[in-house]
Amino acid sequence: MKKQKGFTLVEIMIVVAIIGLLAAIAIPNFVKARARAREASEIQTMRTLASAYEQYVIEYNVEISTMGTRIIGPSGANNSQVAGPANYLKVPPRSVYDSTGNFTVGNLSGASNQVIYVKSPGSELSGTYTLGGGYTSP
Repeated sequence: MKKQKGFTLVEIMIVVAIIGLLAAIAIPNFVKARARAREASEIQTMRTLASAYEQYVIEYNVEISTMGTRIIGPSGANNSQVAGPANYLKVPPRSVYDSTGNFTVGNLSGASNQVIYVKSPGSELSGTYTLGGGYTSP
């Protein structure tokens, strides 16, 4: 009688259980890492917008409070002064948290005239990035 080669059902079940256990550990960590990366990307975009806004204010010698609040993004209404081929951002930034991708940029209400804030539109990251103050969550 010839001996058959192969794996038994028990051996295959043990391998599947081990793979399942490893996946149960790895998938939540991957999801958390992805969320942290999205948040870091969003904060960096807000920092870039605040810097471009500040460059515009300095170059054209305007008060931030006179510029008012602007919507900046791919489908935003006031892209022309900060984003555009001849300005400070070649491509309007897009938020990873919102379908429109727009950010709100302006003077922080109740703060000094020279404080710029950028607000992310997403519900997951609804804080502001203040130039000189960094990111603050709600």
